[in-house]
Amino acid sequence: MTESRSRRHAAKFDQLVDQENEEPSGSKRGREPDAEVPRKKRSVPGESDASAVLGTPEPCPGSLLKIRLENFMCHANLEVDFGPNINFIVGENGSGKSAILTALTVCFGTTAKQTNRASSLKEFIKHGCHYALVAVTLRNTGKEAYDPERYGAAITVERKITQSGAPFAVYNEFRQKVGQGKGELETILDHFSLDVSNPCTVMSQDASRSFLHSGRDEDKYRFFMQATLLATVKNNIMLASHNLVEMAEHVKALDESVPEKQQLLASLQDQLSEAQAVEKLKETKEHLRARLAWHSVGIARVEIETIEDLFKEDPLPDDIVDPERRKNWGSALRARARIEDKLAGAETDLAAADAERKQMLLQMDAYTATMAQVLAQKREVESALKQAHRNLKRADTDLIHAKNTMKNATQQKSDIQEQMQRLKEQFENQTQADTEANVQRAATAEADLQRATEATRAAVAAVTTAEQHKAV
Repeated sequence: MTESRSRRHAAKFDQLVDQENEEPSGSKRGREPDAEVPRKKRSVPGESDASAVLGTPEPCPGSLLKIRLENFMCHANLEVDFGPNINFIVGENGSGKSAILTALTVCFGTTAKQTNRASSLKEFIKHGCHYALVAVTLRNTGKEAYDPERYGAAITVERKITQSGAPFAVYNEFRQKVGQGKGELETILDHFSLDVSNPCTVMSQDASRSFLHSGRDEDKYRFFMQATLLATVKNNIMLASHNLVEMAEHVKALDESVPEKQQLLASLQDQLSEAQAVEKLKETKEHLRARLAWHSVGIARVEIETIEDLFKEDPLPDDIVDPERRKNWGSALRARARIEDKLAGAETDLAAADAERKQMLLQMDAYTATMAQVLAQKREVESALKQAHRNLKRADTDLIHAKNTMKNATQQKSDIQEQMQRLKEQFENQTQADTEANVQRAATAEADLQRATEATRAAVAAVTTAEQHKAV
């Protein structure tokens, strides 16, 4: 019981010191003073010293540093700095306290309907303005910092709401834009385990009212599942199982398609080899036919040139009547006629060969086009086969990742269930112990409170004196 009283005294002492050393952490500046909250928390000298004396741990990464609102709901221009511990924002009704919480959830990706404050994000734009802007700065220091090389000691998530959309932008500590889009935001929130949809993380007025006035066991169980993250774990397991089935089917389909693609590739390669051999034979045939045609023409031309030379050497005048010479002359003329006929025939054959050559060239062009199509189809099949191998490898990797995700989610669910069982047992044991000690605690409660108050006042006075000495 003494140890329990000491813990209560320490907790009350921490609370009173925070209340004495900190002002409310809201801030305001704008055109409507009656609709704003106070400007921002004043920096208190010696706060770090007091934290060191009280044993306050270092602020964890992912905690809030400040939030800035422009033209959001009732706030025209508001900036709130947050302290490292618990922060209280106070103000009259309608001053915009809950608007700060709404802006925080909206900046972290909550839809307008989930806030229960509007049906569309553009309804959050202050009346008479064209846009609204929410910027939340998170602490990014310590061992669990997120990508400190890119972001530095602080991460600022900014969401600008207009009539046409509400995009996200992420900045580092030097206000340099590092990323954009909801994907980068979700990665950061997952790293810091910030889930604004969890009722234990953000408990809005509507959610608390609904929970307190709801007597249905189904609603309480739903709240319990969300608060303990069991609903998220269950969804992750179902998603992993679904992905696992899809990946298995995809891998099976790829395995079945690979042999068919390989057979098609082998067939196309055989066709290509045959086509290349036929093309080579046709080229050889065309070359030989051309040589044969020109060979006949060459022989005829040689004979003609021989006879012409003969006529030049021994011309026969008309007045010579020698029978022998005239006979020879007639034989030469007949030979010349025969040679001219052969030449004409050779030229005809040459023309026919040339026509056939042209026809074969046309056929070769058509065949070349066909072969080009076959080659293109071969390349497509090879590309498809390579893509199939890549898809198969990627599918294997995704399958392993899905199995690991499912295994981790199952382990997480088991750990949470074990933790819940331990908490339940501790709660039952603590309840029994508290029941036995209630009578004695009631008798000593007033005396404990009086001693705690005196100790607190003395501690506050000591801290104030220390601050005054430090200031001097």
